[in-house]
Amino acid sequence: MMELILKLGTALRGGVRENLETLVDANALRIFEQEIYQGECQLKQTRQQLAQVMAEKVRMARELKALQNQIQALEQQAGAQLAGGEEAAALESATTLVRHEARLEQLQEAVQQLQQHEEALMQGLKRSQGQLEHYRAELRLARATQRSQQVLGTARPLADDDHFSAMQDSLRRIRTRQQAFQDQLQAMQEIDSQLQGNSPQAPQQEAAAILERLRTGMHRTA
Repeated sequence: MMELILKLGTALRGGVRENLETLVDANALRIFEQEIYQGECQLKQTRQQLAQVMAEKVRMARELKALQNQIQALEQQAGAQLAGGEEAAALESATTLVRHEARLEQLQEAVQQLQQHEEALMQGLKRSQGQLEHYRAELRLARATQRSQQVLGTARPLADDDHFSAMQDSLRRIRTRQQAFQDQLQAMQEIDSQLQGNSPQAPQQEAAAILERLRTGMHRTA
């Protein structure tokens, strides 16, 4: 019994999985579009992080430059104090130099780390941006393909027997109307010709013409 219950549970889980896959497939384009949107949001956050890192690096570099200037000025001051025999003052200046140099080393290391972080973020940003451009193009293609498939799926093929039969009937009707118009036009021309005195040859004249044709044929066979 327990084995049957386990199999039933497996079957139910399989049915749920199939239903979920069907639902995902039916909404695949919408899901893909949302995933691209989420990627764009992450890309925006990465840009902001990169901007913060770059701004912090600039601030620290500015502080580093100012500290280097202070150290240079203190070194000159301590040297002048030593030259003037001011040992105590020179020692105090040297003590300040020790603190500044320790801070200088910290700043240099921090600026270097920020530079590495900036380069890594920039590379990742470029790579992600390129991938997003690729998937945006794929999304446009998928939309166009879906629209085309929807049109093909709902449109009825034109080239079937019913349509060809209807086309042939329309063509026959067009030709019939055109021939009737041509016949009527020819009749009107004949009427105009007779009204103008151009009557057909008399029966006697037609008979004479036939006899003349017969005589010509007899001479040729003689």
